[in-house]
Amino acid sequence: MDQTRSHLDLLGIFHYVVGGLTFVCGVGYGAMMVGMVGVMKSIPQQHARDAPPPEVFWMFGGIGLVVIVTTAATALTTCIAGWCLRARQAWTYCLVIAALSLLSFPIGTALGVFTLIVLLRPEAKALFTGRGGSRS
Repeated sequence: MDQTRSHLDLLGIFHYVVGGLTFVCGVGYGAMMVGMVGVMKSIPQQHARDAPPPEVFWMFGGIGLVVIVTTAATALTTCIAGWCLRARQAWTYCLVIAALSLLSFPIGTALGVFTLIVLLRPEAKALFTGRGGSRS
């Protein structure tokens, strides 16, 4: 039981780390896409005939904003799962997030596999339902 507790605590910390990395990388990439709009709009007038149409600006900016919102939401849900793992709450939520993180290759896949292995132990279910004794 103590080993399962320590595994859940460690997995919670790893969820925080992966959530933070997801946020930093995703928002950085999205900001780069939005920043490309400014670069494309600053093309001097003598090269205006070679400039892309204005729809391209909206496309890059829109994709950048979608990337920012999507990765921020993913990072938030991952960090919430980390908190739930450490607090021994919302077993089903943690299970769903672990399964979804399998799609995020390679770090998310490894984190999802290990989280699923630990969560599917009978001891882990007992800890989440409160039958595993007090948290130390």
